[in-house]
Amino acid sequence: MALDVLRTISQVQNTPADFVVPPAAEWQLKIVSAVFDGTSAAAAWCPGVQIVGPGNVVVGTFVDRFNAVGAGGSAEVTFGPFLAGVSTPNPISPIQTGVFAVPTAGLVPNAIVGAGTSNLYGMRFVVPVTGTLAGLALFCGTGSGNINVGIYDTATPTRTRLFQTGNISGALGANTWNEVATPNLAIAQNQHIDLCIVADNNVFQMAFVQMNAGNPFSGPLPTGYLVSPQGAIGRLGWVLTATPTIPSTLADVSLQPWGNLPLLLTRIV
Repeated sequence: MALDVLRTISQVQNTPADFVVPPAAEWQLKIVSAVFDGTSAAAAWCPGVQIVGPGNVVVGTFVDRFNAVGAGGSAEVTFGPFLAGVSTPNPISPIQTGVFAVPTAGLVPNAIVGAGTSNLYGMRFVVPVTGTLAGLALFCGTGSGNINVGIYDTATPTRTRLFQTGNISGALGANTWNEVATPNLAIAQNQHIDLCIVADNNVFQMAFVQMNAGNPFSGPLPTGYLVSPQGAIGRLGWVLTATPTIPSTLADVSLQPWGNLPLLLTRIV
């Protein structure tokens, strides 16, 4: 009669760690439970396990894509063929790819407005798929001066910069899309990040979704909406005035509401 046996592997290994079934043994695998130490992880990551059969044939790969672990975070995860796809996901944001449906009343879609001198503008982005953020693009109305494009995590009370271009030329192609950054940043599904931009002059113009009144895009959202797994409150966008650079950290309480939302598109590979 077959018995269920718990096999404990106590050794610590760098990922990808492995365990080889002893020769002549035959196992019917039911679950795999593993503890992942991510204290050295520089970016968000997804835990996973891969089952390899005789002849090094991959039988299955099981990745918990619904519950990404933040940079430096650890996790204890249980995998099993019968568990595939039933993980409880983090709440899905209304914004998945930076392009979203909004009411037309009071909006000027694709409006070109001045970015403003030394004001740092940001927008929340919820990663739709695990991969590498390979490009950021914007629609430039009038190119001028220098711009700086960056990415922050959404931890609270302090956000950490994950990427910045540094000052690059803002003399971009007019009235067209321009790729302005190639972050090559590892990202995970449902990870929340903030994309941001600052210009050093009032001539540079880019596309925004513009509101005629109020701050619906950058004011706090209702409780429970678009809350970051790292703890930042739900908001679609924000501005930080008189900030000519992209600082290494941002205090969440310093972010201010603003009536427009910058349009930054992402390219994920």
